Amino acid sequence: SSDVCSSDLTLDQAMKLLGSDRNFAHAFAGASYTHPLWEDFLLRLEGEVGTGWGRHNMLTLYKLGGKPGARGLPNRGIWVKDYSTWSLAIEEPLYRHRWGTLTTTQFGDLLVTGEDAPVRSYPGIGMGLRVYLKEIALPAVGVDGAFSTWTQDYRLSIFLGKSF
Repeated sequence: SSDVCSSDLTLDQAMKLLGSDRNFAHAFAGASYTHPLWEDFLLRLEGEVGTGWGRHNMLTLYKLGGKPGARGLPNRGIWVKDYSTWSLAIEEPLYRHRWGTLTTTQFGDLLVTGEDAPVRSYPGIGMGLRVYLKEIALPAVGVDGAFSTWTQDYRLSIFLGKSF
C-alpha cells in the first residue's frame, strides 16, 4: 500500500442576476490523507473548511453532524455559518472474506465554529465498524459511535455507500 491524498473544492452561488430572488454563496474545501501503518493498519487525517456569505439566513448556513470531523455533535446537529473540521482515525481489519472485509476504526474529531466569540470547539472521540463489499456499487457500509466531550452526549452515525 502507499499514501493516498485527495481534495475537493465546492462553490455554490445564487445571484439575482441569474434569476435568484437573493444573493448568497457557500464555499467549502476538504482534504484527506491516508497512510499505511505496519501491515494492515491505516492512518487517516481529514480536514474541511467552509464558509457562507451574503445575508445571514438559513441559506448561508451549514448543518453539521454525523460525518468525519463532526460525529460527536448532538443528534439534531448544529447550524453554522463558518466552520473547520478535523478528524484523525486509525483503521484495522478484523475479518476478511471473499465477499468483503470487516474493519474497525478509532477516531478523534474536532469541529471549530465561529458561532461564539471568538470560537467554539466541539471535540469528540469514538469507534466504528466498516464493511467493505467487493465488486458491488455500494463500496462501504458503516456505523460510528461517538462521545462529545463538549456536550457529554453519545451519537450513533450510520453510513451507506460512502468510502471511508
